[in-house]
Amino acid sequence: MSKETYKLYKTYGIVSIIFILILVAAPPFTDHSHEWKKYQKKFKEFEMSLVKNENLKKEISNRPYEVKQILVDYPERVDRCTTCHMGIDNPDFKDVPQPFKTHPGKINHPFEKFGCTVCHQGQGLGTTVEDAHGQVEFWEEPMLSKKEIQSSCNHCHDLIYLESGPLISRGKELFVSLGCHGCHKAKGYENFYRVGPSLRRIGSKVDPSWLVRWIKNPEKYQPKTKMPYFRLSEEEAVSIASYLISQSDPNYEEPVQYDKGDISKGEKLFRTIGCLGCHKMGDDGNNFAPNLNNVGNKVKPDWLVNWFLDPKGYNPRTIMPKFRLSIEEAKDLTAFIINVGTKQKVPKFEKEILSQKRIKQGEHLIRKRGCSGCHEIGGIESSRIGPELIKVGAKLPFQLDFGNTSRDDIERSWIAWIQNKLKDPTIFDTEISKSNMPAFNISEEDINALAIFLRGMDGKVIPSNFIKQLSIREVENEQGRRVIAKYNCRGCHKIAGKGGDILAFYKGKFNAPPPLEMGELHVGDRLKDSWMISFLRNPKPVRGWLKVKMPTFMLEQDEIYYITRYFVNFAQDQIPYERGIRDIPPDSFLIEGRKLVLAFECAECHDEKGSRGPKFSLMSKRLRKNWAKNWLKNTRTLYPGTKMPDHWPVRNGKRVISAKYPLAKKIMDGDVDKQINAIWEYIANYNEKPFLDVELPEEEEFEEEELEELEAEEADV
Repeated sequence: MSKETYKLYKTYGIVSIIFILILVAAPPFTDHSHEWKKYQKKFKEFEMSLVKNENLKKEISNRPYEVKQILVDYPERVDRCTTCHMGIDNPDFKDVPQPFKTHPGKINHPFEKFGCTVCHQGQGLGTTVEDAHGQVEFWEEPMLSKKEIQSSCNHCHDLIYLESGPLISRGKELFVSLGCHGCHKAKGYENFYRVGPSLRRIGSKVDPSWLVRWIKNPEKYQPKTKMPYFRLSEEEAVSIASYLISQSDPNYEEPVQYDKGDISKGEKLFRTIGCLGCHKMGDDGNNFAPNLNNVGNKVKPDWLVNWFLDPKGYNPRTIMPKFRLSIEEAKDLTAFIINVGTKQKVPKFEKEILSQKRIKQGEHLIRKRGCSGCHEIGGIESSRIGPELIKVGAKLPFQLDFGNTSRDDIERSWIAWIQNKLKDPTIFDTEISKSNMPAFNISEEDINALAIFLRGMDGKVIPSNFIKQLSIREVENEQGRRVIAKYNCRGCHKIAGKGGDILAFYKGKFNAPPPLEMGELHVGDRLKDSWMISFLRNPKPVRGWLKVKMPTFMLEQDEIYYITRYFVNFAQDQIPYERGIRDIPPDSFLIEGRKLVLAFECAECHDEKGSRGPKFSLMSKRLRKNWAKNWLKNTRTLYPGTKMPDHWPVRNGKRVISAKYPLAKKIMDGDVDKQINAIWEYIANYNEKPFLDVELPEEEEFEEEELEELEAEEADV
């Protein structure tokens, strides 16, 4: 070895030793400057301020400073967040500033198991604010903002409605109802139904000029329509309409021809049978289904009368139910509907309809704009023209095209990009890149909800032990909710505290659709599974006095099952399955029940026509025993304002027989519980033994003043 080489190695050796000594010696001098240590010191001060015991204060003071970490059973996931966020599970710190503040809300995911970054994202190994929160360039999982946090629910709860995640649940609902899955492939939504009506027979349904105006600008005709605005020229709208009409099924026959109808009768029908639960007319009604203002300039009368009689005869996949109308009623309803609106012609379209040039251009536009993603169209198969959304939430800002916008106009973040894109799909257009996406008329709140849902679509593969495994009951509830949403059951009924807006259009709640909830009691408490299944399959009138009617939805068997199970699952009285097979008590007991029915004058309302109350022959098939007895005993407590009287009011803390029914006092020694049980058993067995011969005891004679006094006592209770 030469001297020069030796000197070089010696120099390298000395420098290396000095460097190692510096590394070893540096911590004692720099340890005090760690950001996390400053936070732990401050946390000690907070803790000691809450403690009065001196020994405990000393214990807190002597606690060593240390980096805390959680080893999460998740690929490459170690979280050190609790190094600084030390008060996360301590309710005493709910009012202190971050990073010591108690985690808000109920923690359903213990951080000892889930850590923090599984939900919040960020850089779990970081021990500075900048590193831990992931606000470093190109970090794939920067910490989610407060408004984005619900997007993480999608990872483990992608198929369940979350009571604790209303924003992402609303986003899921919008994704389906707006038909986003028609253009974009998304995990779990590949086989969802198309949201738009079938256009295979459109030629027999609508006025051609209306179709052009509708395609060009749907909002002008129907301000709150779900149909988006495609920014089409009149020429393009004419071409699309030409293709649709040219492909309309020529073999569709309309069995009934419209000649005339009674407009006033039609309006009365429209406002009473339940149309306002889904449709809007004037300022009344619901925007779930098409708005019927100006519908007279849209549809053809012959089509409309047949549609009312049999919607599925025109479109087998429609969710519009059948109202079991007579031909005369359908014609009256048609007369009212077509009277709303005036037809307007598009002269250019009248001349060019069905020209080969227009038809060919229309087919090209329909394929380009993805119309078949929402509609069935003759000659064109369904296809998705939009980009996949399976990993859209994982994109980083540098991967997003902000077009010609400046940083001053739009923040360079994922959430800002998606919100602006949903608000105005053309905002990032350039001279060489034009968006094909139409504009949806949705509110800021709905844009935020949809954005949060899409944020959760990041393609992450979650370990099975983190994914919420749904029980059979939870699957039934989830599927039941989907059926309820699909058919808009909340248009008429209040379910889980939501819906039932149609009640506002009826005079008195007793003329409106019946409640499915009575306080804490649900329809599953009231009705037998077996009856619900048969009723949903083939609805028949229960309350003869109601003009509003439960229509026939032609539900699939699995839909009937899931909606029935949904209601039963929320019943307080958890009975497995009540088939209606039961022991029949002795005739002597049933005779007592018959006597009480006569004494309480029940048949005045509950006759066999069901004119003022459900008939006995139906009650035995419908009602659950426990609910029926509870209803008899607590009628007006369960449903305040009901027309059915309290037969056993409470007086001085005790139930007594109402003074209105003196004959009942002599039956079964006036024992209230025995009487209720006897009445129920008589009703439950009514179809087997409806006409038992009985003799009532003689009625006691009351002086008029005495009777008034007894009734006044009850009124004071």
